[in-house]
Amino acid sequence: MIKDQKIVGQIITTKEQIVKLNLGTQMEPQDVLVNAILHTAFQLQVKNMLIDYKDVFAWNYKELKGIPRKICEHKIQLMADAQLIKHKQYRMSPNYALKVREDLDKLLDAGFIYPIRTTQ
Repeated sequence: MIKDQKIVGQIITTKEQIVKLNLGTQMEPQDVLVNAILHTAFQLQVKNMLIDYKDVFAWNYKELKGIPRKICEHKIQLMADAQLIKHKQYRMSPNYALKVREDLDKLLDAGFIYPIRTTQ
């Protein structure tokens, strides 16, 4: 739920407080979000500073290869005496399944995840 905030006599929502700045090109956008309350001149200064240093940001998954596994690896610790429960597979809505597939393909291409064979 978005909370309203009163700013200079007018009520604006949190979503309205964000401005998207493109640091890239139309063909390859590199969007960053900044606070809309900032003066336009200051937003321009922020944008110019971000453009100067945009090489330090990772704009896609493939640029994150230098991150150590210890930082990004996720493990679930199970209790030794826990009984595993097998759930039935369930169907996703087609629209949601397409979005999940896109995200999984990005992660596979970047090498963050890899397919495994499961035994049943």
